[in-house]
Amino acid sequence: MNQCLPKRLRIRQSDEIRQILTAGRKYTGNHIILYRLPAATSQSPIRAGFLSPKRIGKAVKRNRVRRWMREAFRRHRAEMVGADQILLMGRTSAINAGYQALHNDFLQLCRKARLLPLRDP
Repeated sequence: MNQCLPKRLRIRQSDEIRQILTAGRKYTGNHIILYRLPAATSQSPIRAGFLSPKRIGKAVKRNRVRRWMREAFRRHRAEMVGADQILLMGRTSAINAGYQALHNDFLQLCRKARLLPLRDP
């Protein structure tokens, strides 16, 4: 079974990314920054873009952070509510934190942005 993230669910165009960065709402975590922009129609699926700035490090480290963010999104995409466009941007602390810390930060930000249901008390 193919478990990769389909290309139709990825945001790759620079004009779309720029629009989300300027008009979207920003949520900051310890290792990730999440930008959320509601989609124009509620019928479209949730789409995501993944950014890792050069200040994270060389290409190997930036690619690793993007892979970790993409995997966290892919694992929880089915649980997400809404038809939003989101951007996940890695922070410099992401590379030293490891996958599990980044994954936990992603879940916390998604709950804060109301993309995932809140935890049961």
